[in-house]
Amino acid sequence: MIIKSKLPADRALEGDIYLDGMLLGRARGKADNQRAIDKGNPTRNTTMPFGDHPYGTYRVVEVRDCSAAEMHSYGPHKLVLDPIGGDALAAKQNGRTDLEIHGGDPQSDGVSLRATYGCLRVNNNVIKALALRVKEALARGETVEYVCGV
Repeated sequence: MIIKSKLPADRALEGDIYLDGMLLGRARGKADNQRAIDKGNPTRNTTMPFGDHPYGTYRVVEVRDCSAAEMHSYGPHKLVLDPIGGDALAAKQNGRTDLEIHGGDPQSDGVSLRATYGCLRVNNNVIKALALRVKEALARGETVEYVCGV
């Protein structure tokens, strides 16, 4: 199973997310500006902690169900990622942790995806569909790969 996201270089813009070649919806990989500044990464460098979501290859290692208290921030599920190639691996080597794909409440317009602290955000319906399929694949012992690029 392969999950792909196509994100523009300007992470203020949304991109797309696909599962096995089928478009599932929109995705956003922009880091929160203030949090990045507060944590010493004012340019939101993707290979440094608190930067934008890094391009590269990841292995999906787990699906975590979120608590009611986490729903606003992460939606119903999180896909836990292990970076294995590209800028994603460089980010891991530079101390980035907690890279995930997750949902969460939209911006105040009710549609646009909010920034994260370096994860990939999708809408809650997309993360529900991904979580279901990924849980099934992992239970069968399959490898689930996630590739982020342009």
